[in-house]
Amino acid sequence: MIRIVLRVLAAAAAAVCGIAFVVLVALVLGSLFGPVSRDPHGYAMIFGLITAVPAGLLTAVFLPLAFPPRQRRRVTRLGTWIVVAILIALFAILFTA
Repeated sequence: MIRIVLRVLAAAAAAVCGIAFVVLVALVLGSLFGPVSRDPHGYAMIFGLITAVPAGLLTAVFLPLAFPPRQRRRVTRLGTWIVVAILIALFAILFTA
């Protein structure tokens, strides 16, 4: 019973961090592709990326804990690669913008 409760809590934490990660990625991309009047100095891009890193890493940590033990390895591998690929793309956007 306690394992199910912990898995539900891990799923809730992964959902909260994942939603924050998606919102911050949208903020960074909106800053890059949106009109200049939306973010004239680029602060949304900089601070959005800085806060997206821990949100993405926390998502990658909590997400596998929400799955059964036999699936955690596969979910860890897939989730970590997806988060790392998105963060690398965001850093590339930041340094080339």
